[in-house]
Amino acid sequence: MENNEFNCSICLEKINDMNFVFDDIFECISTIKYCATELFIRGFHTASYMCYKKNRYRYLVIDGVSDNSIVVKRILRSKMCMHTYVVSYYFYNYITASVLPHDLLILI
Repeated sequence: MENNEFNCSICLEKINDMNFVFDDIFECISTIKYCATELFIRGFHTASYMCYKKNRYRYLVIDGVSDNSIVVKRILRSKMCMHTYVVSYYFYNYITASVLPHDLLILI
């Protein structure tokens, strides 16, 4: 890797009051991959584990937007999914062509 190569990823996580069966949920709303896939996955795992150690979450919810699909595919190789659901985002008074989920990042 050259010194001037930018090598970083971003993970946006929402800490909220959502829970499932009385356990708090850790929700990953978006990720942005700016590095090799293996480094990205390792970084996501490390960051998630650090948050788990601090807050003792039992469940992880990952929205199906941006580069989260990379993370989800990797997780499903070794873990079983408890539940999946479809979520849609609608914007009032906003018209644009449809955007594929992996091309989308919403910041509120």
